[in-house]
Amino acid sequence: MPMLSVIIPMYNEADRIGATVADVCATLRSWGTTAEVLLVDDGSTDATVDAAEPLCGDHGDALTLRLIRHGVNQGKGAAVRTGMRAARGGWVVFMDADNSTRLAELEKLNAEARATGAPIIIASRSVAGAEALTTPARRAAGRAFRACLTLLGLDLARDTQCGFKLYRGDAAAFMAAHAIEDGFAFDVEHLLLARRAGLAVREVGVRWDHRTGGSIRVVRHGLQMLWAAVRIRHRVRRMSLTRPSRATPGPLLVEVKPLQIAPSERDTVAAS
Repeated sequence: MPMLSVIIPMYNEADRIGATVADVCATLRSWGTTAEVLLVDDGSTDATVDAAEPLCGDHGDALTLRLIRHGVNQGKGAAVRTGMRAARGGWVVFMDADNSTRLAELEKLNAEARATGAPIIIASRSVAGAEALTTPARRAAGRAFRACLTLLGLDLARDTQCGFKLYRGDAAAFMAAHAIEDGFAFDVEHLLLARRAGLAVREVGVRWDHRTGGSIRVVRHGLQMLWAAVRIRHRVRRMSLTRPSRATPGPLLVEVKPLQIAPSERDTVAAS
């Protein structure tokens, strides 16, 4: 069983999936961890599949790439759910195909998981340590969306929509079993399900670089997501959920070494 599954949902990403996969594979090799990369094509109408297929297969003993295809476009939430159902890793992360948050940022989420034991760690563009390089219009839209969620009683996180989230294997399987939201509001659904089941969620600031050419339209999809959030809240409130048993007690994906204090520094700390 791999230690880590990396899910990359794709929709019309032929022009950039190659560069993203190359960066992901280089990062995984530098860590030396066993991993699988799941490329989930969500019914692309361009040459995404043609670009992704040659990348797949075994890349040495520790790394495998697999392509999973939807016959028709179903939505990002459906693509992430498909990846979670297929994932075999002790930990599961999904990230955007445009590489807006690079896999290297996972070290920050991993450190938080080690420190807190939380089964779900989400990346954020709105907490301490975040570095979000984006347009003023997109930043304002994000703030408006968060304000609307708060008014709806859905104050789940400072940034629900950052497309970079880490799940312990049992938490990912839980989401795959209970989530049904196909569209962009699936992040809100995951966080509501986690709260309902008593799964701890932690938020960590990351670097995020806005990329042009994505499929999301801020105003139109933002309104759709708010309406979806109301539906999701109503459905989740009626669900009876129990916290999943921890099925993957193994080590986290990246070894984070404790701070090494030199003898002279240790003496200083002890005397203070």
